[in-house]
Amino acid sequence: SAMDLDYVDCLMVHWPTPDKHVAAYLALEPLVKAGRAKTLGVSNYTPQDYEELIAHVSVPPTVNTFEVNPMLFRRSWVNYFQGRGIIVQAYKPLQRGGDTLK
Repeated sequence: SAMDLDYVDCLMVHWPTPDKHVAAYLALEPLVKAGRAKTLGVSNYTPQDYEELIAHVSVPPTVNTFEVNPMLFRRSWVNYFQGRGIIVQAYKPLQRGGDTLK
């Protein structure tokens, strides 16, 4: 392969673009089935986005990465995804177009 790897640990759909995210995820499922990826994940999915996705897939996501931090604690989202066995990977952007890092 171009990356000189037998497989990758996790492939992720970064954003639930309306009318496209399910197709994007479904395009990745054959890579798991062929052993080229160990798992699939999603990023920035709300519980509603997840419900739309899960109705169409055969390989459920193992992780959802979304913003969770002391200033934005999404307890209901964390409980929802953890209750379904999905790992919550939290992040906090360091900068959003401002002078924070200057």
